[in-house]
Amino acid sequence: MIKYKVDLFHDLSDFQADFLRHSLCRHLFAVVSWGCAGTSWLGTVLNSHPGIFCVHAANHSWHVFGGVERLDGSPYIRIIANQASGYTAAGDVHGVSRHHIPELRQSLADHFNAAVVVREPIPRLHSQLALFARFEKHRCWDIGYVDGVISRTGIILPADNYRCRFFVHAANMLNAILEEREVGRIYRSEDLTQRVETLGDFVEEITRGTVSPSADWLRSAIKTPPMNRHAEPHLEPKFVDWQVEVIRKVVDPRAWEIYEALGYPPWERALQAPARPTPPSDACASSRAGRG
Repeated sequence: MIKYKVDLFHDLSDFQADFLRHSLCRHLFAVVSWGCAGTSWLGTVLNSHPGIFCVHAANHSWHVFGGVERLDGSPYIRIIANQASGYTAAGDVHGVSRHHIPELRQSLADHFNAAVVVREPIPRLHSQLALFARFEKHRCWDIGYVDGVISRTGIILPADNYRCRFFVHAANMLNAILEEREVGRIYRSEDLTQRVETLGDFVEEITRGTVSPSADWLRSAIKTPPMNRHAEPHLEPKFVDWQVEVIRKVVDPRAWEIYEALGYPPWERALQAPARPTPPSDACASSRAGRG
């Protein structure tokens, strides 16, 4: 039986605990990302490895279609552990909040690891806005908190409506990297989707070496076509003045410094450049930033 430093069973009934012990994966992982960074692709690719069971934000699907509370942290990861009996490693992409990673590291110790996936900020912002446009009528984002951001930064919106306020939220999401860097190594999606070396390193990282992907699998995985694209680069509109001002005032300068250290261009230069895919980095350090 697998022994955890602090087990996952403390709040379970006797039946639930026995049920979990009966089927339990040996190693668990979480890939932290707020989305719009190739996470659907990554979840599909990881799940294609015969030793890995991986879901993509399954907790969100359960919430939307099952009408249940959106699980996170230990209550969520132990369901994945139970479902993945027989696999070497199991985990989630895009479904575990960065705020639960310290708890999971304490609970699972060496049987768990986490990594962070990011994308070039300006194209990622465009992708987030395209996703918003698709679901705007449902008002499914809780953005009440942006009142504090607006008050703190002194930004002036052209209209006090859901769409303009969502743009503040989207810009503020770029600040998440300030906390994400504390929970795991940071990988660029541009490298994961284009470089077999980076993808192989990533798999070794999240599984703590329990899964070592073969060269054949890596070459096949990297050929997986893009999926669930929210925006096409050639259709991305230019930001207007008020949006540029929001970006300037809302995104913390320290966040820009981290993005540039990862090899991304300065945001103001990115705004002026024609839309193009970000090339994979030649510097190993660009995908090794963050906690080891």
